[in-house]
Amino acid sequence: MIKILLDTNFLIYFFDSKTDIYKVLDSSLLDSYELYCTDKNLEELSGLGKEDVIALVKHLKVHVLKVDDSGSPVDDILIRTAKEKGFYIATQDRNLISKAKRSGVPIIAKGNKNKVKILL
Repeated sequence: MIKILLDTNFLIYFFDSKTDIYKVLDSSLLDSYELYCTDKNLEELSGLGKEDVIALVKHLKVHVLKVDDSGSPVDDILIRTAKEKGFYIATQDRNLISKAKRSGVPIIAKGNKNKVKILL
């Protein structure tokens, strides 16, 4: 079972493009998966006025993890959480992709034609 930690921009992309995240993941991944985000992602979405994306997270039954932020940036929290719990991070953020790769955290990013790609 793949545990996927969703980054804020990944959630916004799928909402704005009206793309079915489950359809894309189902057609791209060979393994079963569970979707997660952190309470800090929800705070980011709220701060951006993206209440509609928060409603989508609830509708999709994404597991929300409460994390100790210690004042850290959300990207650092995602990487730390992924390393501690064995998650993949789903993101479109190039800086986060680069940081995660250096930390040994696998990434899921949007690919071509409604597919995702895994970057190790």
